[in-house]
Amino acid sequence: MRILTLILLLLAWSPSVHADPSGDGAQSQRLTILTPEGRNMKWPDYFKVQEWEIIRARSTTAKDTARLKGTYQFPEGTPAEIQPKLWANKKQVKLPGDGKFEFEVPLATEAAGQPTPVSLTLLDPTGKGRAVNLALHGWTPATTIKADLRAQGPWNFQLGTGLTLVSYTETAVPNYSGMLLTVKGSVGYAFPKSDWDLGVTGYGTVLPLSETPAGTGVKFVGANVRVGKALYRNQSLRIGLHGGAYWTTMFVSSQTLGFQNLMGPQIFPTVSMALPEQRAVRGYIKFAAIGQGLSLQSVSNQELALGAAYDWRLWGQRSSVSLDLSKLHFTVGVSEITSVTSSLGLSVSF
Repeated sequence: MRILTLILLLLAWSPSVHADPSGDGAQSQRLTILTPEGRNMKWPDYFKVQEWEIIRARSTTAKDTARLKGTYQFPEGTPAEIQPKLWANKKQVKLPGDGKFEFEVPLATEAAGQPTPVSLTLLDPTGKGRAVNLALHGWTPATTIKADLRAQGPWNFQLGTGLTLVSYTETAVPNYSGMLLTVKGSVGYAFPKSDWDLGVTGYGTVLPLSETPAGTGVKFVGANVRVGKALYRNQSLRIGLHGGAYWTTMFVSSQTLGFQNLMGPQIFPTVSMALPEQRAVRGYIKFAAIGQGLSLQSVSNQELALGAAYDWRLWGQRSSVSLDLSKLHFTVGVSEITSVTSSLGLSVSF
């Protein structure tokens, strides 16, 4: 039994009964912009590309895109009738007038690392057009590994299963500990061309693998909704802040312990970092106020949680292994309840 338990712990994952990490999962890679001959690109003083990143395709039939951002500034004394203009691959780029520009170009997908040619036409301060040819290097097409983290569109569906270890104490009740098999499902939506996302998660323990006292029959069920925004992001790092609300309850066969219908607000910062080969690491810290019904009784009634996850591709699917820790503490009447959980497991997105 101990050997079987160890194997399950190494292979399975579920988010904590109380904790629910959130990660964007979007990946980007650093591009290298060179001339077609492979030399470093030299930009004119009045026009410079300063940032670039990969935008992964949102369908398996679409191409990955390079998003390029930069600045333009004509020298003082340029005639007012000469307005800055820019064309990328014969398509005019909108210049909003604040000295900044942004445009996207589809990336080649035939072979990993194949450069993507980009032809720019600039209107220089003399009013003449100037051609600039680029070659984008240093990226791996998502289509060579079927799909990326968001390859099937802005929607993300996730299923997970694993083990949760629970240590539960309640006033005037024998202490409880257990190893529970847990399942979870979630739906997420990332707003296109936006830093906002939202998600809904539901989870439940389906089977106690071991319990003390034996036969207690503890089960947890819960759900939460959240919305969040990326506060900072670059080619590999994303820092976000999420908030929302949760609900959770316990079902106990022996009816000797437990809580019912806890709910309240929650807030948690998140961080994710993209790694080579479509891998990523994620982490979060969570605070949730605990109440019953729609009433929040005390700020000391709270849950604190933290977790980390590692994402990679398994058999062509985005997979995640995660470790989550949570401590829930609150008082109801004369009863003081503390529940500590730790979870390890595996989830798959599609």
